[in-house]
Amino acid sequence: MIEGLLWFDADKHRNLAVKIDQAAARYAAKFGQQPDTCYCNPADYQDIDTNGVQVRTAANILKHHLWIGIEKARPVEYRQERLL
Repeated sequence: MIEGLLWFDADKHRNLAVKIDQAAARYAAKFGQQPDTCYCNPADYQDIDTNGVQVRTAANILKHHLWIGIEKARPVEYRQERLL
């Protein structure tokens, strides 16, 4: 994932599914698209149903943080324009 929304939620009373749903709603409101991937810290991971958002773990994501967005890469043309 190249870009995404970083979401922080340290509330121990909400499970990961609720946190991801809230982050996905904010992502959709801000960017106009539904996210398909969410990265979390391995210590926060739970095997849950997330309404189509694939949950992955990454050690570089801080505890209680979510990085949510769309996994597909940007088109090559966009990357080339940014390099010029």
